[in-house]
Amino acid sequence: MFPQQTLIARIASALPPLIARYPGWQPANTAWFEEAVQQAEHFHVPVPLVGAFSAGKSSLVNAVLGQPLLSAQVTPETTVPAEVSYGTTESLMGRTADGRRVALTRERIEANELSEFADGGVLELVVTAPNLATLPHIQLVDMPGWDSNISAHAMAVDRYAPRALAYGVVVSASEGTLHRSIRDALLSLKTLSKPVFVVISKTEQKTPEDVEAVAKVVASEVEQALGSAPFMIVKTSARKRQVAELLQALAYLENESQNLFAQFVGRPFQEQLQSLIAHINILANADDLDGERIQAERAQLQAAMETYRQKVAQEAQRLDAQIPLVLRHYEQDLENRLTGDLDSLANRVLAGADITPAVHSAARQCLEKIVAVEFADSMKAFLGRVADAMPRNLTPPSLPSVPDDASPAAASGAGGGIDTLHVLRDASAGAAAGAALGSVVPVIGTAAGAAVGAVLGAARAFIAGRSSKPEHVSSQVVDNPAARARAQLEQVKQRLLTGFIPEVVAQSTQSLRSVLTQQVQTVKRQLGERAQAELASRQAALDALAAQLAKSQAERARALAQYHADLAQLDDWQIQLSAAARAQVN
Repeated sequence: MFPQQTLIARIASALPPLIARYPGWQPANTAWFEEAVQQAEHFHVPVPLVGAFSAGKSSLVNAVLGQPLLSAQVTPETTVPAEVSYGTTESLMGRTADGRRVALTRERIEANELSEFADGGVLELVVTAPNLATLPHIQLVDMPGWDSNISAHAMAVDRYAPRALAYGVVVSASEGTLHRSIRDALLSLKTLSKPVFVVISKTEQKTPEDVEAVAKVVASEVEQALGSAPFMIVKTSARKRQVAELLQALAYLENESQNLFAQFVGRPFQEQLQSLIAHINILANADDLDGERIQAERAQLQAAMETYRQKVAQEAQRLDAQIPLVLRHYEQDLENRLTGDLDSLANRVLAGADITPAVHSAARQCLEKIVAVEFADSMKAFLGRVADAMPRNLTPPSLPSVPDDASPAAASGAGGGIDTLHVLRDASAGAAAGAALGSVVPVIGTAAGAAVGAVLGAARAFIAGRSSKPEHVSSQVVDNPAARARAQLEQVKQRLLTGFIPEVVAQSTQSLRSVLTQQVQTVKRQLGERAQAELASRQAALDALAAQLAKSQAERARALAQYHADLAQLDDWQIQLSAAARAQVN
């Protein structure tokens, strides 16, 4: 466990009796304690391994485990994501799309008898592999091939991006290059500022010189797609159990996952403790309030809360007013992308191929660009203005600071002078910032899911239209195959241009409008609930203080002694937590 992780587990065992002494305290998230305990015991950072189908991802995971577990004899349609992590006791489970968990056997996994987990399910595999014992917080995720179906790309981003520090892009030495679909999919990681490391698999199939050449080509392609170089390039051979370089990359991620824990778990835990401290401080009556001043303080809290509610509503309207501009940019971007790909789409239609994946990919790329950048910036500004408007008497005091006596350590990867630590720190900070925003990744996933429905609906209507009214070719070109092909192509292009593309743009834009509007309302509601909980907690403390003033001096003295003892304990825990967090970062 990380130092802060161990500390939270220890504090959590001693905290319930202290909390029980203050029934009037109302945390904004009522499940915060249970969530902190769960995370302290089972914190994992996913490391999705992505690549083309048959790139060797499953064999690579098996080599890391030192034993065959995942089936490598699968088809693109039957692959299920597998989350693999370390544990002292083996646990093999599958989770269906509706959340039902099923115990599995090794034989069933190796035989790939996993159809009930298709379409949204996942394998949750905890193993005792020695190679993973030094990586207790890493969760390797063997993803379906990104070129196997529409959902594989979406799942890799929507399910794992909020917590992932980096993605591993697996390319076999025999392939020697990124598939076009993988290069396109990498744009999602670029939008979300997710770094990658490159894994060259099946190196036994090439000479060392050829492997080096492949590594340079793939690194260049990744840099071209992402705008930044991979932070490491590792060479592996599952057949020869050569995974040392991969384990080195995972060790970097294991080390940096401490910072992610501090941001995702440690800081929220400390914020809840700080809210409790504010509650007890009122009870301790450091301001020496009497009955009259208590009533005045209650009235001030109510007035401040009403002003804050009005400010949130006003800022939410301001954010709502920006949605039409975001939608216009999305419409323009998607229309330009589809129109620019018109020839390819028309040729696929004439060949009888499914155009849905290509159209959905274009829609998703536009969604990611608009939502993760433009809408996220608007949301960030909105939250900043709302935070500034939060009344001081409803804001817990700042977390304690700890002197910074250490300087950040330096680390460089094996992939050509990249500052690995710097890259991963940026990724960690980005993930934490996304969490603070409520993360726009789920918004992208929801909007993309709605866009799929729009694309499929428009595609069915387009196909039905072609069936009822096929392309008409004039008698003048019937006997000229080249002219006939050109005429059919132009007719299909016109149908796409005047019917299909406008319908896709209109329907997916409407879906996006609904999702963004709902997101604004959700954030507004959450802000209101958080402020209301803090208000209720402060008012309950004032009521308890008023009741205390009516008691005897001896009773008040005993209560005050308990308050001071609890405050001293909470302050000490806060200092320890802040020190542990600082030590993890440095």
